[in-house]
Amino acid sequence: MMEIILYLYRKSRSLISMGMPMSVLKEDPIFDQVIAIKYDVPNDNLAMLDDYKKKIDAFYDGVIERNA
Repeated sequence: MMEIILYLYRKSRSLISMGMPMSVLKEDPIFDQVIAIKYDVPNDNLAMLDDYKKKIDAFYDGVIERNA
């Protein structure tokens, strides 16, 4: 789980360094989804964590696309 949190942090930090305001980033529900990851991913299905990485990548690409 910590790997996913750090992945989102790095992607978000990259966007902020490009000049994206935090208010634009917070519009996306990915932050709430990652906060709730503890309750969404059962211990016996850690493959679901890959889905979170895909969602974070889609979030990153979407922000770039909408604000480029």
